[in-house]
Amino acid sequence: TTYSTPVIATIQGVDLLIAGAADGTVQAFKAATGEPVWKFVLSKRGLNTSVVVMGHNVYAAHSEENIDTSVMGRLVCIDATGKGDVTATHERWRIDGLGDGYASLALGDGMLFACDNAANLYAIDPDSGQQFWQFNYGNAAKGSPVYGDGKIYVGEEAGKWHVLQVDKKGCRELD
Repeated sequence: TTYSTPVIATIQGVDLLIAGAADGTVQAFKAATGEPVWKFVLSKRGLNTSVVVMGHNVYAAHSEENIDTSVMGRLVCIDATGKGDVTATHERWRIDGLGDGYASLALGDGMLFACDNAANLYAIDPDSGQQFWQFNYGNAAKGSPVYGDGKIYVGEEAGKWHVLQVDKKGCRELD
């Protein structure tokens, strides 16, 4: 099973439906016809997080077993301009060991945000994959972060909500 919500993005003038799948792939289909365009094999198990798209970059994450290493979890940036199986050809960057298995990614103010399963929030440069910082806001995370007005709003499994002030230099809890 998978809990990934598909997104629609226009890539090279074509509307694509892009989503994580139960077979561990990220897949893109022409939204108008359902015709497969590309796939990227990311995990040995299903993907539960939704992808986010900026320009022609697709960001995806999981906390399961990787296809090419015994390290669990990966965050990846995929160039969405390819055709067919783009696993070996269209990966822009990756971070292995980041176990974001439930919380979907978020983008804001030049940063990509990921929450791992242990409620650590990561701020990452979406172009290079360089980590700006990491901040622990609780014990377990399944809820997705929301970015707005320089803040991240995120819940943790125990029902607590956090308002976090963020920028490229760091993070501090406001409430």
